[in-house]
Amino acid sequence: MGKVQLLSDDLINKIAAGEVVERPASVVKELAENAIDAGATRIDVDIERGGKRMIRIADDGCGMTQEDAMMALKRHATSKIRSEDDLFRIMTMGFRGEAVPSIASVSRFILETRSEESEGGVRLVVEGGGDPKISGSGRAKGTTIEVRDLFFNLPARCKFLKADGTEFSHIAEAITRLSMAHPDVRFRLTHNGRVQLQAHPTHELRERVASLLGKQVGKAMYPMEFSTSWLELKGVFSRPDVTTQGTKGIYLFVNGRFIRHRGFSHACQEAYRGTIEKGRYPYIVMFLTIDPAEIDVNVHPQKIEVRFQRESEIYGRILSTLRHALSRTPWVESTRSLVSTTPSTASSSTETTSSVATTQTSASTSHTPSTNTQSTASISTPTSSVPSLAEEDTPTSSPASVPAEPKAAPRNFEEFQRRFLQAAQAQKLALGEDAQPEQKLAPLPSAQDNLPFLPGWDPNPKGEQATRASAPSQATVQTQTASNEVITTDGEEAYEEKVRRPVSTFFSSLKYIGQFAQMYLIFENGDTLIYLDQHAAHERIAYQRLLESFDQERIPQQRFLIPPRIELSIVEAQRAEQHSDDLERLGIEIEPFGGQSFALKSVPDILKKGDPRALVSDLLEELSSGKKTASLDQRRDEVLMRMACHGSVRGPHKLTPDEVRALMQQLDCIDFKANCPHGRPIYFEMPRKELEKRFHRT
Repeated sequence: MGKVQLLSDDLINKIAAGEVVERPASVVKELAENAIDAGATRIDVDIERGGKRMIRIADDGCGMTQEDAMMALKRHATSKIRSEDDLFRIMTMGFRGEAVPSIASVSRFILETRSEESEGGVRLVVEGGGDPKISGSGRAKGTTIEVRDLFFNLPARCKFLKADGTEFSHIAEAITRLSMAHPDVRFRLTHNGRVQLQAHPTHELRERVASLLGKQVGKAMYPMEFSTSWLELKGVFSRPDVTTQGTKGIYLFVNGRFIRHRGFSHACQEAYRGTIEKGRYPYIVMFLTIDPAEIDVNVHPQKIEVRFQRESEIYGRILSTLRHALSRTPWVESTRSLVSTTPSTASSSTETTSSVATTQTSASTSHTPSTNTQSTASISTPTSSVPSLAEEDTPTSSPASVPAEPKAAPRNFEEFQRRFLQAAQAQKLALGEDAQPEQKLAPLPSAQDNLPFLPGWDPNPKGEQATRASAPSQATVQTQTASNEVITTDGEEAYEEKVRRPVSTFFSSLKYIGQFAQMYLIFENGDTLIYLDQHAAHERIAYQRLLESFDQERIPQQRFLIPPRIELSIVEAQRAEQHSDDLERLGIEIEPFGGQSFALKSVPDILKKGDPRALVSDLLEELSSGKKTASLDQRRDEVLMRMACHGSVRGPHKLTPDEVRALMQQLDCIDFKANCPHGRPIYFEMPRKELEKRFHRT
């Protein structure tokens, strides 16, 4: 007899079971997927001892006749494909016909089923892959499969099973994934007689997410959507402040099937770069619907790995869709009205200004951004008063006592102020009080002068290009720094930079209490204390400004009238020549000055107060790290993060109340205000109840 022998069917099934049936969760996954393919709208999963003793799955699907049930116990028998072409057009969960016979070969297996056209049901009992025992069943339409004593005939496999709780956690995860993919199906999961999971049918994905991952996660999820002729992307994603450890919160589905894909998971993490802390990961439930001809699902025994023809394109679509969706999310809990940061038409901008003006009190108009880039206006609060960002409410007048406002929205902030004072005068006359001469609103000290680390910021709510009425007409303006170094600024680029309008007024409305250790700011917001890291806030603002300017390929520069000379090391000098074009795109112009000396002709406007030598050195290090083939656009985030760090105040730095107010206004004008570019939190809240607990008052 030859050495090469044909294996028995029993041994073949046990070998196949080693690939398909890794642990009890694998059994649950395969049988539940069959129930979904059968059109079930209700699936009940009962588990005992983590699935080692018993697994029972009952559904209300189409069921099977006795002939089909007998055929299902044979290897590679399936109703889901007929030809080779079907293998590349698969839309069902299963297709190989391996799961049922493999499971039956390593357990005490019971199958009860009945089709709609059958007069009665059928019951098949198989022990360890033997011949089935057939009997009748009074079951209603659908299928019930019971798997007892898994791996009873493979003691070596039993040794590798974990504790009951561990095995059940894998089962719960498998059901969670299937429930995510099929929110229209009711799932119920029990363990040792106790209901552990119950997901009712819903057409709202967020409701299904809340029932599976918790209400707090469900409330923090926001929708995203993208489609092309060959790809549809839908799903929900979490705010950056709602995260988890590891990538377990990222659920990726392709044509309804859960998959693992390191590249696509990386795209999800990359979209959140700079918004969450390192070591934390977002919650994302993403569905990709794609032509089956574009993918190959027949590459993994458990079908959790898929190959894609256009993998790089899908990666880019996931990244861009998530980034776009993230930029439109209201991160601050108390803010639900979101305004795009991209300046639009003047009409839409004035509508925004008008709505803000009508919802805020008269004293809070001091938080409304001014069109004057050099100051922020205050209505009647002296600059020496108590440092508060939210003043007392001013009584509002009835419509009868105040003349109607013109229908046209104010063209600028000065006009808004004038109208406000006119309305106040009219109110006094209506109440019989003496009218006072028209007042002029006293401006606060210049926020730009007080915040040297964030120059040139203009919180004009109008969606127009900023201009200064007092600016000279020539293209170049000369200013003088604190070190008496004359700098020339490109007037057109500096003054025509797109201005920002507030995304919200949350930070501007906070009541400022004080500063601790010259590093942390403390605010009051109703019954909550808010602690804010001023360096992290500065860094996020600087990063958002640089990112916006870089994407527009127009980073505002400050040019030196007398370029300072900087000395670089030999390696840095070589890198400077190699990356001179990249530095110029970043707003830094340097020229060789002989040897290792370079003349610094310009720096980004936002970084003009920093150390130019350290800035250039750090940027050269960043540009030279990583892959040599990576372009500046590919490493944009890391480079701009490094620049933002140089553009932010470091260490203890005392801020005046006016500087704090300006900082809060700047935070209101950007997205992603919960974290610094490196992911560290900018602020956290302490509710009054938490404080009372510390003093044992509750």
